Amino acid sequence: MDVRRSSRADGAANSDVVITGDPLLERLWLELQDARDPTPLAKLQQAERDIDLAQRASDRLDRLPVVIWHRIRERSHQVTTRLWVVDEFRGVSAHSRTAVVTLDLQAVLELVGRHGDPTPERA
Repeated sequence: MDVRRSSRADGAANSDVVITGDPLLERLWLELQDARDPTPLAKLQQAERDIDLAQRASDRLDRLPVVIWHRIRERSHQVTTRLWVVDEFRGVSAHSRTAVVTLDLQAVLELVGRHGDPTPERA
């Protein structure tokens, strides 16, 4: 697997970080924010706009908008995305396309790590 920071010159052509070598992770459109007053919803909307622009230029229609953010002077990192993206991680039918969820980064990493696991998730 390869993880790299995108060039600022790419603009909306790529997310902040590009991952290759894993089918699920390659679909992520990652926006990152480290700020005193983070704006994860604005970054999520930016990711969705950028995905829309990028899709017009290619056939790829399956990108997953994800914002990883951190508030300066705090230890935790959060992930803000849409509920349907979390459903993709879980491998279940998509719920609301508009609902926004924020989860601890560790919880999302665990979800992504279980993707494709033949053991069904217990509720």
